[in-house]
Amino acid sequence: MDPQAIEKLVEMSQFDIRQVINMLQMHKTTSNTLSNTEVHRKAYSIQKDWQLSHNAFSACSKFFNRKEFSCMQFKDKLGLFFID
Repeated sequence: MDPQAIEKLVEMSQFDIRQVINMLQMHKTTSNTLSNTEVHRKAYSIQKDWQLSHNAFSACSKFFNRKEFSCMQFKDKLGLFFID
């Protein structure tokens, strides 16, 4: 395994070791190797849900940041509205 790939997995899981182990177990079912390019290719499907990392204050910050808000997709904007 590529050390950079492991580092990227850790970052994508926001340092949640349980999720890293789960991602490695799921990856093992289809491949015996893990490269940095493979992690980048699958980044969207294995990345931790961004909404789970937000609270009401960070959601408001994103909501009222005109530049950031205008670049978001509609489903992401809607997701910000429903963060508790």
